[in-house]
Amino acid sequence: MKHTMVAISEDNLKNLFIGIKEFQIEKIIIVSIDKTMDNTKLSLKELKKFNIPVKIMKTEGSWSSIFKIFSDIKAANENVLVNISTAKNQCPAICAAFVNGLKAFSVNDGEVNMLPTLNFSYYKLIPEKKLEILRVLRDDKTCCASFDELSKKLKMSLPLVSYHINGSRKSEGLANMGLVEVNEKKGRLSINLTMLGKIIIDSCPQR
Repeated sequence: MKHTMVAISEDNLKNLFIGIKEFQIEKIIIVSIDKTMDNTKLSLKELKKFNIPVKIMKTEGSWSSIFKIFSDIKAANENVLVNISTAKNQCPAICAAFVNGLKAFSVNDGEVNMLPTLNFSYYKLIPEKKLEILRVLRDDKTCCASFDELSKKLKMSLPLVSYHINGSRKSEGLANMGLVEVNEKKGRLSINLTMLGKIIIDSCPQR
């Protein structure tokens, strides 16, 4: 089976080449962070000998931008493999691959090891109504000082808003999922996105 290999370009170019030799790679996508552009240019020069098409996708390096790029890559390519070991900081690549249900592998002392993979995109676990709440919290920086205010913004009943935020015995709410936080100050509630919530909604593919 032929694959599209994705790698974040930073320091470990040797691990990029090990991935090429281990798998049947028909296309390489290098996610180039601005500060590593020199390494990306070196990668392109070295990759010419493999005669494999290479595409560069640039990012400023934020988690949400990397998640979004991985989501776009999945939508446009089949049999995607993520090589996490080209990056100095492997966490964004690992998390972005996991959330998008992409196969990923690491290279340790020249040995390739496959990572656990979701068989589906994490985004599919979040119903559209919950995504709608996340979008409102992201797009309206003045919202929301109460469940009632959020209810009016969404044109959704108060019990339904509470259900999506707090969940029930059978269904996790956004707060339990770590996507929003609810705080009380002077008897008033405030609902805000967590960092994970912002990353998820910024990178979520359109349905």
